[in-house]
Amino acid sequence: MGFHKFLQKETVDLAHAIQYKSAVNKTLVSQRTSQVAEDIYSMAKNICQENNIEEPSLRSQKKQKRMEDYVVEVCHVGPAQTCLKNHQSISSKGSSTPALIEDQ
Repeated sequence: MGFHKFLQKETVDLAHAIQYKSAVNKTLVSQRTSQVAEDIYSMAKNICQENNIEEPSLRSQKKQKRMEDYVVEVCHVGPAQTCLKNHQSISSKGSSTPALIEDQ
């Protein structure tokens, strides 16, 4: 039975919930070793070979280089104005100057 199902039972009390949680935690910690990871990887590789599935290649994730759609800086200019620098998407008329927005 899964941990979430155990916790949803009407008959579970706090002591049993804590005991069950500790057992689940100990199991996960004990399985978090290099040897277990290598074993799981080997089993997955064998399953892929048996079913003629190509091993996925590792790809590096590309980071977004352009910040045009994000607020880069927020600064308090004065009691009545806030400065939002967002290159061209927030600034008025497409200029690269920060847009001033009145505080309400």
